[in-house]
Amino acid sequence: MKNVRIGIDGDNGDTTKEGSATERIVQAVSNVSEQNPDINFLLVGNKEAINDCKIDIPSSISIVNSSAQYSPDTEIRRPVEGSSLYLLVDAIKSSEIAGFFSIGGTDKVGVESLRLDRLMIGKKKVKPTLIAEMPSVKGTFLFTDVGATTQRSNQRSYEKAIENLALEIYYQGLMTTAYAKTCLGIEKPRLGVLCNGTESYKGSDLAIKTVEIFKSAIEEKNLGRLIDFRGRVEPKYATRGNLDILLTDGFAGNLVLKFLEAELELIARSCEEGAYVVKKNFNLDDYNCGMFAGLQGIIGKAHGTSTIKAISKGIERTVGFVKKDVTTKIKETLEQYPV
Repeated sequence: MKNVRIGIDGDNGDTTKEGSATERIVQAVSNVSEQNPDINFLLVGNKEAINDCKIDIPSSISIVNSSAQYSPDTEIRRPVEGSSLYLLVDAIKSSEIAGFFSIGGTDKVGVESLRLDRLMIGKKKVKPTLIAEMPSVKGTFLFTDVGATTQRSNQRSYEKAIENLALEIYYQGLMTTAYAKTCLGIEKPRLGVLCNGTESYKGSDLAIKTVEIFKSAIEEKNLGRLIDFRGRVEPKYATRGNLDILLTDGFAGNLVLKFLEAELELIARSCEEGAYVVKKNFNLDDYNCGMFAGLQGIIGKAHGTSTIKAISKGIERTVGFVKKDVTTKIKETLEQYPV
């Protein structure tokens, strides 16, 4: 793929000891641009704040001013015209860029991305999922959904609501399988549904229904050609390296992700030995960027407190998503195994 152009959200994120979100983003994208002269970037943000960074920005980076900004603790319920994320979505819709990267809040990226077309299964729109790469003792596993959607339904019937939510998780599993094959080279990913035990009688109504849908697809759609389905699994199966995809709904996934981050931070801060173990085995900068899947366009999303190094890696990973044409592979997988 030639002339790759990626958008960068220059406004959103948290302030850290390395500087404001804008300062860290500008430094990171400048570093990546210098190392990858074949890639063009569209940096969208407050021009005054960008200029105040006093960083020599390479000519391969174009700057577009955002006329609206919001703070990290501001809740938005609809897209904000003129914001950096709004303008980046516009750029995807007009094919000016192939995708973009942001360290803004997951909720804000999710709301602003609503203006992008969603992938379809027949006449049904697929709900997006946020796929995160996580460390295990044997390498990497994929954890999804870690926050793109929440466990809500407008169905009056409880049974119908559970069925619809489980179906969404099934399709999120298919999208993550396509990611695993395309980005990680895993031909037949081992996929399991997050549960409180592996016994057949355990699990919430949502987990039980999700397992049922996968088993039906294996019998009726020959889904077993695509995945190695492990059924109900506990988190330890993923962290021990015995699973490639850990699947759950966005609310539970986001809670588990934040708990894991807090535990690693606790271990690292508890003593010098703990810090050494975490730093040696789990360089969190390498696992910083997830992908919003299920949209007509690539969105790379990283944590708001990301370091300059982590932002650089996240930008590079987003470029990789585009070059590997992950969205097309996801479309093909969804079309093959509808239920």
